[in-house]
Amino acid sequence: MHYLSRGQATTAIYFAIFTLAMHYAVTLYINSSFLKEFVGESRVGLVYTALSLVSICALALIAPAFRRFGHYRVTSLMMFFSVVALFLLAQTSSVIEILPLFILIHSISILTKYSLDLYLEEFSDDAETGWLRGVALTIMNVAVAIAPTLAALLIVNETDFSLVFIASAIFMMFTLAITTHKLSHIEPRVYLETAIGESLLMAWRDKNIWAALMTQFLLQVFYSIIVIYAPIFLRFHIGFSWLEVGMMTSIALISFIILQLPLGWLADKFYGEKEFLVGSFVTLAGTSVLMAYLGSASFAIWAALLFCGRIGAATLEVMSETYFFKQVRDGDAGVISLFRNAQPVAYVITPLLASGFLAFFDFRFIFLALGVVMLSGLYWCARLTDTK
Repeated sequence: MHYLSRGQATTAIYFAIFTLAMHYAVTLYINSSFLKEFVGESRVGLVYTALSLVSICALALIAPAFRRFGHYRVTSLMMFFSVVALFLLAQTSSVIEILPLFILIHSISILTKYSLDLYLEEFSDDAETGWLRGVALTIMNVAVAIAPTLAALLIVNETDFSLVFIASAIFMMFTLAITTHKLSHIEPRVYLETAIGESLLMAWRDKNIWAALMTQFLLQVFYSIIVIYAPIFLRFHIGFSWLEVGMMTSIALISFIILQLPLGWLADKFYGEKEFLVGSFVTLAGTSVLMAYLGSASFAIWAALLFCGRIGAATLEVMSETYFFKQVRDGDAGVISLFRNAQPVAYVITPLLASGFLAFFDFRFIFLALGVVMLSGLYWCARLTDTK
């Protein structure tokens, strides 16, 4: 039974989405630098591979857990464990404790986002789904843009990130409080999904859906390299301070806030998605290669380069999603699940390959390799049937 009006519940969910995004994003760009102190630069990716494998397994198990124990109980318990784990992570320096805590925290973040997706879906109807999801995406983008600068201000020294983890715990406590006080009487439906083998076959048979899945996968490959390796490169190889890294990251991420809604409107009304997708892959390839060769340039030049790269990523994200959801139907739950699982799958494969790559090549060449991979997106763009 819903004790809140639709508007009140949606507002509460939006606040929860914002605080959860802040919880996740405030540590997002310092995690790899934190981990490298314990496992080394070349093995950081292996931790992310382990994290992603755990997350994939957890996502497969969470729906049955929701059905058996109740959505609110499972979600609130997960958030409580996350808060405790973050406070423990802020206090420990033992790699034996850090690795399982790190994997637990980030797996719960992914599961909690899925939980809030279900809450939002409970109060959505088909006529407003695009708008509600667009607002949610914008809220998350605002949080992700703010968080890197906040994190940089909280770093005590080069190896002490304890205040950042405490801030992350506090944001999760806000998410827990909102869920407890506003959403505890709501029990979202948990939808059954098609078996993964059948879903893969459905997607493979439709060249447009398969190509759209591949563009989404390549976007997540880009994100995985940028999130894991760019902060280490900028701080420890180029020599920027943490505050400079945080500020240029926040500047770059503004592109998501200002571009995605108007780009989606242009694609709907005038151009279709294909031209934008081609431009985005060319932009991502070019900016990635430049990262490998730019060297110790000024803050302004690096900030501009990162901003241009995120323009490509923001364009690819909105066009990939728009094109994909124009191709699928409401009953294609399994295919939609494949699309959403592009992120954890990319975070399994990419860091694993990157760790092997860094065993033989200089660190900066990871961005050269990323540029080459992004160019492969043009092949998948060529296979798409444009919607205009």
